[in-house]
Amino acid sequence: VQLNSFTAEYATEALSPKQPSQKKLALQALGLKASAIVQAVVTEVYTNARAKGVKVDVKGVRTNISSSNVSHSPLTLEDLNKIFKKGDTIKALVLSVDLVEPYLGLSTKRLESTPGDMLRDPQMVYASAEEKGVIFIQSKANETAQKLNSLMASGIQ
Repeated sequence: VQLNSFTAEYATEALSPKQPSQKKLALQALGLKASAIVQAVVTEVYTNARAKGVKVDVKGVRTNISSSNVSHSPLTLEDLNKIFKKGDTIKALVLSVDLVEPYLGLSTKRLESTPGDMLRDPQMVYASAEEKGVIFIQSKANETAQKLNSLMASGIQ
């Protein structure tokens, strides 16, 4: 069996010990934590058999925002194309940072004051992003405190 250069290169890469990926290194360099507000540049609005959303670049880290994390209102591909244009700079809330995968989970939905704000006026959502980020952090802290209080009240320590 003779391997062409592409197949041989791919097989060698697949069998060699894993080195930290460029995405992982870039993600580490950003030093982001969940609940941070980031600026991202839209690279593409996409749809496929399983999902639709928007692909973005955050200082060299490419990730996507699924349509379910864009707005509290259901969105069509047409809606996504109205909201996002290639090259647009947007703001999003960091939901998760996974250095193992590596993956950066983002949401604009969590920045909406009322469901559908991203459809009606995305610039208003971006303008109040930092304020909404603080509110999101406070609500998560309250949730955690309530869970701890409930556990302590039930006798679990």
